[in-house]
Amino acid sequence: MSEWFNRLSGREQGIIVLALVVLCGIVLHSSLVEPYQLKQQALEQEKLQRLEDLRWMQSAVPSLQPPGRSSSRQQIQGSLVNALDRLVRQQGLSGSLAQMSPLADGEVRMRFRAVDFNRYLRLLAQISSAGLVIKDAQITSIENDVGQVNSNLVLPRS
Repeated sequence: MSEWFNRLSGREQGIIVLALVVLCGIVLHSSLVEPYQLKQQALEQEKLQRLEDLRWMQSAVPSLQPPGRSSSRQQIQGSLVNALDRLVRQQGLSGSLAQMSPLADGEVRMRFRAVDFNRYLRLLAQISSAGLVIKDAQITSIENDVGQVNSNLVLPRS
């Protein structure tokens, strides 16, 4: 191969070297830069969608407050884990509850996998009516399963 390359004129060698450099640049761009840019665009779209969802949720909060609701929260009796487990069982979501674990300061983290969104909303309403506050909630849809979501909740001890 090098013998063949050496037999070429200087101009032809330069053209071949330039073509190889351009080819390497194209390969590097298509294998490294382009996938990175596509991932960045997808993340930006997801961020915008989540911001839009957040704005909608913030505008919907006042309409979800029951009329005449007092600002003081009632205290649950007994263990927070037991109270949450009872609420989950009442909604029939025990099969979707992947994990419930206590955290620092009496908080509880609940992880749901492939839970029906409508039943999950009813659970959140029950949690609220029981006087519990949700400290952190992450709800993500399952891509090819309409009506199903994955969720993480953190509830502090009231």
